[in-house]
Amino acid sequence: MGYTHYWYRPAEIPKPAWNGWAGDVRRLIGRFNASSGHTHRVAQEFNNDPWRSPTVTATQVRFNGFGKEFGHETFHVERVFEDVYKQGPKPDGTFFACCKTAQKPYDELVVACLVALKHHFPEVKVSTDGEMEDWRAGLSLCQSVLEYGAEFYVVDRVLEHKALVAVSVS
Repeated sequence: MGYTHYWYRPAEIPKPAWNGWAGDVRRLIGRFNASSGHTHRVAQEFNNDPWRSPTVTATQVRFNGFGKEFGHETFHVERVFEDVYKQGPKPDGTFFACCKTAQKPYDELVVACLVALKHHFPEVKVSTDGEMEDWRAGLSLCQSVLEYGAEFYVVDRVLEHKALVAVSVS
């Protein structure tokens, strides 16, 4: 199948949560693209013109690594879910989405964006083919840019928030 991140989300993400997340995604993309350690950048699609910026709007977030060497599947999240494959909701009412990054360089940004999504909208369930070690760069990017991320971790391939786990256990 390949290295992939998965998330289950409601049909609609409330505007306040979306706006907070979209603002954070813009900041993450800016830092990722400006980082001197990255000789690659993210674009809207990996095969598009390098000058075509990632999409971060009131309705969607969409980006990929630029070029086949740095990108794989496009990371795409819509505020209002479009069930293009007509899968319908899961029994808990959530919809499935995923992004196969094949651990290419833009995976760091995808991870940071998923952490930010979970931060702004804790109801989203995020899982991964990776382990905690695979998420460290993305968590670090999130922490350095947004000042949160260190309180998240991956256990049994599921993204968790330390405070939320502590509350549910007590």
